[in-house]
Amino acid sequence: MIIAAAVLILIFLVGMNVIASYWSTKRTIELSIATQSVQIAETAAASINVEQYKRFLANPTKNEDYWKIRRALNDIRKKTGALYVYTLQIDDPNQSKVLIAGFPDHIDYGIGEPCTVPAAQLQRALKGKTYFTSVIEDPHYGTYISAGAPIKDAQGKIVGYLGVDTGVGVLKKIEEKVLQHNAVTFIFSVLFVLIVLISFYMMQKWYQKELKREIGDAEATYQGEIHSIFDSVRSLRHDYLNHIQVLHGLLKLQKYEMAVDYMDSLIKEAKVIDITNMKVDHPALLVLFQTKRVLGQSNKTSVMFEIDDDSFQYMKPTDLIKILSNLIDNAMDAAVYLEEGDRWIRVACKRTKSEYVFEVENSGPTIPKVERARIFQRGYSTKPQTLGKVRGQGLSIVQETVEKYGGSISVKSSHGRTTFTVWIPVEEKN
Repeated sequence: MIIAAAVLILIFLVGMNVIASYWSTKRTIELSIATQSVQIAETAAASINVEQYKRFLANPTKNEDYWKIRRALNDIRKKTGALYVYTLQIDDPNQSKVLIAGFPDHIDYGIGEPCTVPAAQLQRALKGKTYFTSVIEDPHYGTYISAGAPIKDAQGKIVGYLGVDTGVGVLKKIEEKVLQHNAVTFIFSVLFVLIVLISFYMMQKWYQKELKREIGDAEATYQGEIHSIFDSVRSLRHDYLNHIQVLHGLLKLQKYEMAVDYMDSLIKEAKVIDITNMKVDHPALLVLFQTKRVLGQSNKTSVMFEIDDDSFQYMKPTDLIKILSNLIDNAMDAAVYLEEGDRWIRVACKRTKSEYVFEVENSGPTIPKVERARIFQRGYSTKPQTLGKVRGQGLSIVQETVEKYGGSISVKSSHGRTTFTVWIPVEEKN
């Protein structure tokens, strides 16, 4: 609905722009024709034989002066291409009269015929000013623009008015061309708007798809961690049920000293599990580390953390979790191959001026050099395949995520110690 509304609004705005352009062009052409008509009227008025015209006004009949002036006006009409050239009697603010019209001799045209000059222009004429009209559509005389200029004697006195009517057939042709041009402009504008909106729509769809994928990855990551917590809780619950049964048996046998010793060992073990004092500024990392420490406890694996006082804000939380979660899980799987007392994992998250450095180190079997080059391939794993569990995905996900940030990853493995190090470049903020 938003896109449809945007299309309609943009098409409406484009249409309004085309209409405004059309009317602006039309008005400009009208003004150009009117200005030219005024200039013709002024030139023609200046060329009139004023003395002849005065004699005609004194005796307004088709006398010799009348015919001489009429022929002069007709000559002006032919030379300028005007529709009509004529003199006016303007003594009524609402109605003017044509006294002499510049027609050929064979056309009969009376003296004092009504003229169609509008009242607003007559008011200007009465004040001795030039005038011009907008387009006049007359059923008898046609479509034209009328202009007028005063006829003055040698003393500057106004003795009459000369009118010029210019046809606007050229205006119609220009209007048609403007309409054709604007129609093409309108079509291209609409197509441009549609292309922009379609592009926006496709980008929106792509963004939603990427967002959905990111959300899916985040859900998968966090669900995996939640399942790990549940597995750890179930394991711890099973262990403590066994411990309670042992304590119950010792108390029933009245082996109080042995029960106290056993309880002391449980208290020490519970203190190791205490994770509430971890100081991590990143909430997602805090949850991850708490989860992994509990998981390590259930696997009898010591998990140690070295975390800089930094929020690691230049990475997406989901990407940060992807990297560390998969590396820690990989380390956990390797450590369980050893005896309980030899299992340990060290996780370090450091911040330098130009990069983040994440390091996961663990005890466990040494990875041969031949396999180190292949462990980042999707589907490849050094661990045996287990029914229902997909192997060889974690490290490839880590590498893809690291490469997305332009970082790098390395692995070192020797003498029962394996270290994965990740470098992520970050911009130094002053």
